[in-house]
Amino acid sequence: LQYSPGIGVLLEGAIEGDVSLPKRGFLFRDEKGDEIRRQHIAWAEPLLAKPKTVDSLRWTRDLLKATLEKKPELHCYGMHEWAMLYYPHDSLHEAPQKYQSLPLRISQETINSAVESEPIRCTHFDAFRFYAKDATEKNVIQLTRQTQPVFEQPGCLHANMDLFKWSVKLFPWVSSQLLHDSLAIATRARAIDIRASPYAAEGAVDDFELSPIPIETHEGRAQYKTLQAELWKDAIPIRKQLIEAYDAFLEHHDGSSL
Repeated sequence: LQYSPGIGVLLEGAIEGDVSLPKRGFLFRDEKGDEIRRQHIAWAEPLLAKPKTVDSLRWTRDLLKATLEKKPELHCYGMHEWAMLYYPHDSLHEAPQKYQSLPLRISQETINSAVESEPIRCTHFDAFRFYAKDATEKNVIQLTRQTQPVFEQPGCLHANMDLFKWSVKLFPWVSSQLLHDSLAIATRARAIDIRASPYAAEGAVDDFELSPIPIETHEGRAQYKTLQAELWKDAIPIRKQLIEAYDAFLEHHDGSSL
């Protein structure tokens, strides 16, 4: 584990090579400030980021902002995991790949029936791209990486899971506290995600509530929607803080020089 206070904080007594501090993006100076990469003082320096990294971080900041501005959609019911396993009897394709080592809690017939019951309303490209070939056309929107900023929305479990991914991407120019908070949201989201899947996850991981959310039933869908709405509300301040961290990085990078 490594520590960063984020941008704008000096760490006194910091020694280069300390494994608790990041190597990437950290600048070390002596107390007089006349030599680079020596001990005593260190900070997270945006100007150390490579141009390609800056461009990628700018794209992520814009995605986060676009997502925050949308209304949440709370009627997908986690069907992406089911679409990944969809395999009708008349399929002309090979059987889809299982992405979990867990056993299934329901039959292939139940999976097929749930997927076929109504159109799938997934808005997250990184879930959609793993659909079984027979399921892609059943999604209301044919998602692409290019249209991700258009369709990504804050009610999506995976969009909230990604808050941790986007925090890691910005590290060390984001605080370890925000990294921790985004991980907490991502963990909750993933637990809901796997509980609503066709997999039998209960008891698979200690200290996690992984009893099934049977979204193949009306009761299960209502339960999923309630948990999804709670997660969306709790993720709002994390998303806002992360946008602020990205803005601070870009403002510092674009307006400063070493």
